[in-house]
Amino acid sequence: MLLSELIDDYLGYCQVERGFTLSTRKSYGAALRQYHRFLVESGAEAPSHLDFALPLLRRYQYSAAATGLRPRSLRCKLIPLRSFGAWLLENGVVAANAALEIKVPKLGAAKRDTVSDDEARDLLIGASRLPNKRRAAMAKAVLSMLLYAALRRQELLDLRLPDINFADGSVVVRSGKGQKARTVWPNHDALVAVREWLRLRLDAKEDWLWPVDRSRPMGFNGIRVLVEEVKTVSGLSGHHNIHPHAMRRGCATRLMVQGTDIRSIQGFLGHSCLETTAIYLASDQQRLKQISHLGDLHQGPVNPSAQRPKEEAPRPRTRSSDHSAARRTSYRQDKRGSPP
Repeated sequence: MLLSELIDDYLGYCQVERGFTLSTRKSYGAALRQYHRFLVESGAEAPSHLDFALPLLRRYQYSAAATGLRPRSLRCKLIPLRSFGAWLLENGVVAANAALEIKVPKLGAAKRDTVSDDEARDLLIGASRLPNKRRAAMAKAVLSMLLYAALRRQELLDLRLPDINFADGSVVVRSGKGQKARTVWPNHDALVAVREWLRLRLDAKEDWLWPVDRSRPMGFNGIRVLVEEVKTVSGLSGHHNIHPHAMRRGCATRLMVQGTDIRSIQGFLGHSCLETTAIYLASDQQRLKQISHLGDLHQGPVNPSAQRPKEEAPRPRTRSSDHSAARRTSYRQDKRGSPP
């Protein structure tokens, strides 16, 4: 069987049966087609399922590693091959999943960009400075949804008009990761920005929230160009940490700093497991910097009494025998003074 046809069938399985998002399917498809291209460049005119073999997979791994890819990037090329091999095995195309024999490199330290509060304010101010009024309204609404609703890029792009409910201030995310829907409640400023955008929005053939013309919604490249345009106007063109996913992480970090419990943050972000949320929140370097002085050995011991609030002077304690004597005296006086 031709490997190219098997790849197409596998991607259809990922969409229909596994419910993978569009971005995941694109990532897996790109990785599998890179392997197919490697086989063609290695001399295979029409690669088949027989070319999904351990010697060729190892050679592909060594070739990819020789390009200087980071361990994390190399894993992104190899993990889809494992999943594809499992599908081939399940459907009886191969006798064993050869990709499982390849050792996937350990993850290196991830670079987790985030957007600071000052950068977020500058971006929103800069969006209003765009010369085109409609473009400015779109930019401010898009950035507000990224900064205040912590949406993923694909979740933002998939929004449609019925998903926005101004009555209760909610936004329905119907195409979350793993095809899981959820409801988020952005703040008032984000809803105001979206309402202003709807006032200037172009009429389109469908109910996309972000149409660029009558027949096309905004795509990945469109949102990238929009963010870069706002960064330039805001004087942040050199800030490479500013991108849609960093805005999502910055929102999650702000929620944590303001005291939101991690379970609520997990639901807000749409994470399936708490460990993923914990990874997001581990990037709050500014907070670690603020508490670093607490471990200073030169501070000296803390005087506990100096930190206690002043209390009222305690009342003198009366012994139980004194209370009994007072009651007996009061009883005798009452008895003498009572009428006969």
